[in-house]
Amino acid sequence: MGSLVVGSLGRSLPFGIVTVDLPEQAMNMLNDRDVQMVLHIPPDFSSQLQVPGGQASLKYWINESNPFMIKSIMQSVASQVTAAVDKQAIAAGAEAILTPMNVPADRVKEIAAALSERVVSDIRFTNPVQGMANQMLPMMMVLASYVGSMIMAMNIQQSSQAIGSAFTAWQNSARAPLSTSYPPLSSRCSRHR
Repeated sequence: MGSLVVGSLGRSLPFGIVTVDLPEQAMNMLNDRDVQMVLHIPPDFSSQLQVPGGQASLKYWINESNPFMIKSIMQSVASQVTAAVDKQAIAAGAEAILTPMNVPADRVKEIAAALSERVVSDIRFTNPVQGMANQMLPMMMVLASYVGSMIMAMNIQQSSQAIGSAFTAWQNSARAPLSTSYPPLSSRCSRHR
């Protein structure tokens, strides 16, 4: 069932999936931020689901030192993936048990919808960050520089409007960029009036 899970994830998720053979390699990729989350499907996943009343666990690792939004998205994806796999496992289990008993297909689907959860998630975090302030600091630095540049632009606009009101419309349209070859402002203003 693990290969079916990987195949369906590749088709349904809006981002790429990288498969590796060794869990250590996946953890190194997670710590190097080459991937945002690691999903480990245990080798005995299918056999755990075949035990009546048994539960199988999907193990997730998320690098907590990633930006807050990425961490939040990965937690949401983990929940959605677990729910989708659980739905598939319940449907397959109900079909495997009830089809040999000659139960109609419609009734099998109804029974499968009522069954309890068979797949659970185990989410673990690497590189924990203490306090939300530490995780939000980079965004705040960018936001502060953006707000500062907007305030500076507004001040420059107000200053240019204040200076511009000292000239007539013809003087403003004829004025070239300031350079050292221009006569002083007072002589230019008195000459054109």
